[in-house]
Amino acid sequence: MLGKAPQQETAFFLRAMSILNDISVLQKAILHSTAAMPLNNPNSPETSAQVAQSFCFIRMLAGMCCETFDFIQLGFYANPGTPLKCRAFKTKQKKITKLKLRPLADTFMPAMSGEAKKANEKIQDYFLKNNLLKRLRNKFGFHYDLEQAFHQRKKFNVIKDPHIFLGETDGNCCYVLSHQLMILQALGIQGNDPDELKGKFEKMIDEVTSIAHAFSIFLNSYVLVFSQKYLDIDTINPPEVKLEDVPFLDEIRTPFFLNKKGSGNSGGT
Repeated sequence: MLGKAPQQETAFFLRAMSILNDISVLQKAILHSTAAMPLNNPNSPETSAQVAQSFCFIRMLAGMCCETFDFIQLGFYANPGTPLKCRAFKTKQKKITKLKLRPLADTFMPAMSGEAKKANEKIQDYFLKNNLLKRLRNKFGFHYDLEQAFHQRKKFNVIKDPHIFLGETDGNCCYVLSHQLMILQALGIQGNDPDELKGKFEKMIDEVTSIAHAFSIFLNSYVLVFSQKYLDIDTINPPEVKLEDVPFLDEIRTPFFLNKKGSGNSGGT
């Protein structure tokens, strides 16, 4: 079926589906990780570990969103970006020429849903300016920035109770201190106000997941339009697939600390 679709449209279709899977996985990971935070003890080791784990997922999703934006600009708009970033601009220009990319927006955008068009506007407006997702990707996510580590060191005295957890297994070691410093640096927090930290951390989650959701809406609409155009989905009768033992959304938790069977320690190590 894919044989009659042009190469660029097909390539964008295939990669869009991969991105949608990745976004879905990480959004669930963030949801289930934050859901495992103890509500009655914000100062517990479990809470500290859950914050660190959740921040890992948030940084990964932020970086993925930045990569997805570049993918859309190149594959959907054939736009190499700004000439101010000379090296990246020239690399993308060469890729556009080599792959003979053309703007897919001209033919696909009119057929996409109104919700997808609004999501695209939100994405384009967001990435036109400096933003949190770019900062997370470039300094704390896909790159381990040594200079930022120097700045984080200066915030050491801000942390009231710096600590790490060493477990009997590597999987239960949690170096909370490093993530505490990284979060302070990423969110631009100067003092040690727990309410400020909580508020900005929750706002960061909302911002990252909101942009990720906009990408999902936009790319899902492209996948649907492509399928209607080239796969004849309106004329085929696909079989129904039944899923077994699907848990409810609010039943799943992803705790950082885990017990190992036979360890004899019901409280974790």
